[in-house]
Amino acid sequence: MRPLLISIAVLSSSLAINLEAKTQSYQCPDGRVVETKVKGSREQRKKTANLQINEVKQQFNELPGWLDKPEPESLLQVIENNCKTSKLPKGWAKICQEAEGLNSANVYDYIENNFIPYQLVVDTKTARNDKGKFTSYYASYVNVSKSKTEKYQHPIYKFSKKAKTLSRKQIEAGGLAESEVLFWSDNAFDNFVLHVQGSGVGKLPDGSKVKVLYAGKNKENYISLGKVLRECGEIPPAKISLPSIRAWVDAATPIEYQRLIGNNQSYVFFREEAYNQEAPLGALGVPLTTMRSLAVDTRYIPLGTMAYVAVPHPLNDSKIEQVFIAQDKGGAINGGIRADIFAGEGEQAGEFAGRMAHKGKFWLIKPK
Repeated sequence: MRPLLISIAVLSSSLAINLEAKTQSYQCPDGRVVETKVKGSREQRKKTANLQINEVKQQFNELPGWLDKPEPESLLQVIENNCKTSKLPKGWAKICQEAEGLNSANVYDYIENNFIPYQLVVDTKTARNDKGKFTSYYASYVNVSKSKTEKYQHPIYKFSKKAKTLSRKQIEAGGLAESEVLFWSDNAFDNFVLHVQGSGVGKLPDGSKVKVLYAGKNKENYISLGKVLRECGEIPPAKISLPSIRAWVDAATPIEYQRLIGNNQSYVFFREEAYNQEAPLGALGVPLTTMRSLAVDTRYIPLGTMAYVAVPHPLNDSKIEQVFIAQDKGGAINGGIRADIFAGEGEQAGEFAGRMAHKGKFWLIKPK
């Protein structure tokens, strides 16, 4: 994208929701307005309320790929991290007491002897569904500075009582003072990716790093830019991914980007923390483990719950079939069979997360 040095604004009349008709009008990058079914995060949450979730008891040898027992070291790590808090589901107090005796050689045997898997199945009026949507998130990289310069022009704001009352349009029209800026970045879209992922790693001009962590958000509805680009015919549905969206943004004019971003009035705020090799904390309050931690809808899956996932890999022809633990949540994670896989930090993790959007199966693994 060409340098965007002007404030991003959009006519409020171009975005409207008709809740009775369940349609929403988006402003396309070329200025057209299209109307489509509402699928913002708030509407998705309402749509997925009060689902009928059944738990079907199974044996571990019935789980696809269970006998492969991959990467016991990371499985042991995610269990140890889970036990750093006492806010865990029933039965985990005993598990955590016994966790000191676990090692990579016996962790799978321990699970088989002390847990039972239950496959999740959603019943609707017309069908029974044993598959749900799996996506992924990661700690993205963003180049930042404490000072505003010709290179670093795009604000990453701190959280405040005033900030959470403002829309994106109001914020980007100058609704917050520069004293409320946590960092300045060199790329507006990197800021947006940071908002979507919820946390990231800031790279400072001197080469050092700092954690940029979620601190809060405003009250506006989140609208997916990928959905807008799809509905406007800018990117074919089968090719929607973070890399394809970034490529579109890089080729867009400032006014085209303004129109696109203006559809999403949600805004996220951040705090900083000293950088170390430990992953960011999830909503459970424990460090996330790469490819072992999940963000879930806590209306249906309590934080701290062990799970098993079987879903296609987004980057090759293999499958992801392994144990995870629900240690995070997100505003866009709505539904009983719905999870967001934490992919880790950096560009490789971003490639995985940006292309992960597949249907898969989900099991709860509960203590006996």
